[in-house]
Amino acid sequence: MPTFNYAGTDALGNRVTGKLEAPAESLARQLLTDEQHVTVTSLRPTLISRQWGRGRPKRESVLLFTRTTSSLLRSLTLQEALEITREDLGDPRMESILWDVSVAVKRGKTLADALEVHPNAFDPVYVAAVRAGEQANMHDVMGMLATSLKRARDHRRKVAKGLGYPLTVMAIGAVVTLVILYVVVPSFAKAVADAGAEAPWLMKMMLGASQVLRIAGPALLLLAAGLTIGFTRAYRGNERFRTSIDRALMRIPVMGTLLRHAALGAWARLFAILYTSGTPVSAGVRLAALAIGNRVVRNQLVAVADGHAHGRALWQEMKRAGLPPTAAKMTQVGEEGGRLAEMMLDLAEHYDEETSHTVEKLTNKIEPIAIVIIMIPVGLLVAGVYTLMSASMEAVVR
Repeated sequence: MPTFNYAGTDALGNRVTGKLEAPAESLARQLLTDEQHVTVTSLRPTLISRQWGRGRPKRESVLLFTRTTSSLLRSLTLQEALEITREDLGDPRMESILWDVSVAVKRGKTLADALEVHPNAFDPVYVAAVRAGEQANMHDVMGMLATSLKRARDHRRKVAKGLGYPLTVMAIGAVVTLVILYVVVPSFAKAVADAGAEAPWLMKMMLGASQVLRIAGPALLLLAAGLTIGFTRAYRGNERFRTSIDRALMRIPVMGTLLRHAALGAWARLFAILYTSGTPVSAGVRLAALAIGNRVVRNQLVAVADGHAHGRALWQEMKRAGLPPTAAKMTQVGEEGGRLAEMMLDLAEHYDEETSHTVEKLTNKIEPIAIVIIMIPVGLLVAGVYTLMSASMEAVVR
């Protein structure tokens, strides 16, 4: 359990300091105020208890909390459900967040307001859905959020599994190439020089590449590290640069289709949750759009929300924004038939299937490239050794 250093004044106005164990900062502050009658002026976790980094809990913990809360709300109050779900998650960050949420709700805050304080765990769509659910049916909303989070998790795993093998092969190929150029080729060259023979042209070519890498390798490594750091900082801090990168990725064959389908599928499911929980259409479209990572699709959907806010049909704005005809057509059917949420869920299912199919296509295209990458250095080494043996045998015969 985390330990906090505190400082403050007691009921008599005397300055007091000390340490206190508590699951979360909010509960530590409450214990000091309510039980020890200390007016807290400073409260910080000890060095050992402090959690470093961005403070984002595991996605699996958020899913487990949502799913468990949805089940418990059938028979328990919200406060009772929070007290049960905050324990035994196996994620200290999430447990600390839920302690804060539980304390805030106990003090009279709404669940949405308590969750909104922790954007690293609960994004704006999640908070908006909970806020609407508090006015309607919290159990149903939490159930839909749990389903959405589970689908997103399964989708990430499917993409990672599909791309994991070819990317691993390409990484192995790069390592094999470096080992051959840095270790194997110089050893062969030394053996040839010791024997007094002349190295074949292929071995000379590989030796030249090895020498270039040995001389320029450290500089290239530093350059790559610098470019990576600069790219990361620019991507995180410059919205226009991030949009440009997303736009460039969208133009790559197959990859662009994969990114578009994944973004639209995630948006459709989030919008369906918001719309079902009572969020107005324009606000739901905008909130769901802001929750997806692809900025090209996000900007298109924000334009759709703006157009719909001025009284135009949602499907017409989707068509105007350049979104795929399937999305616009299914939205039209939903709007005109009064089944918008249902059609959005169907659209999400459609794009999930399309994403899985696209991942298979992308994997099939990358696998041969990966195999070629790993075979090129091996093939050159084999060819170099063969020509070296041939040259040595000719020298012996002569």
